[in-house]
Amino acid sequence: MEHLSEKGFSFIAEPWPMVPGRPVVVCVHGAGMSGYFWVRQVQGLSPVANMVAIDLPGHGGNRAAGADTVEAYAGHVLAFVEALGFDRPVLCGHSMGGAVTQHLLAHHPGRFTGGILANTGARLKVLPLVFETLQKGMQAFADLTLATAICPQNKTDETEQIIQNAAVTDPAVAIGDFNACNTFDLMNRIGEIAVPVLVIGAADDLSTPAKYAAFLADRIPGARLKMVESAGHMAPLEKPDEINAAVSDFLKEVLHKGGDSW
Repeated sequence: MEHLSEKGFSFIAEPWPMVPGRPVVVCVHGAGMSGYFWVRQVQGLSPVANMVAIDLPGHGGNRAAGADTVEAYAGHVLAFVEALGFDRPVLCGHSMGGAVTQHLLAHHPGRFTGGILANTGARLKVLPLVFETLQKGMQAFADLTLATAICPQNKTDETEQIIQNAAVTDPAVAIGDFNACNTFDLMNRIGEIAVPVLVIGAADDLSTPAKYAAFLADRIPGARLKMVESAGHMAPLEKPDEINAAVSDFLKEVLHKGGDSW
């Protein structure tokens, strides 16, 4: 799947051009990744939604300088939504992208129809091993991801190739990403999110444990919780069919023929 470029933004999308009347889902990747991380959702959910996965600055096809705060990345996503004229899309974020999604839902509630939070938390902390590994380069980081963030039974040649294709950035940019994670804390504002939210957690996630997802679902009013068994931190990649079904059900529940149902 090729990276697209519109108005200075880089992303993958399917269908493209978009189908009028369908909901728009904007996916935000995690630290050290790119929009390609979401390829299994972009392709798998394209029959029911206009799926878009943005490359944050410094990632994938976006050659701009990276950032080191969630707020900065959130500003880029908001600018992307406005520049491409998306009308109240659903935001979908993984890990650091989930932090970006939380920030936008809490600070700009009128801009979005709903949110999907996958393998993330209201506060994120990064192990020193991640920073140490990034000093060795992005291949070492990709290897660490494959070794620790994916359950052994979910590792396939295709899964490994997606990680390799998604981890397209400079190590310094990835370090900035993880610094952004370390300073992110929305614990005191998470209850202010006032749009429908689907929280996705994974039973074997070592980076953002299942209790993080349970906390989000408990504190965000009306949030739905989907817990995925036998999956790690890369659950959308590991269990795409199960997660795509949960997302599809969520979209059907909160949307009606591309319009609001609440």
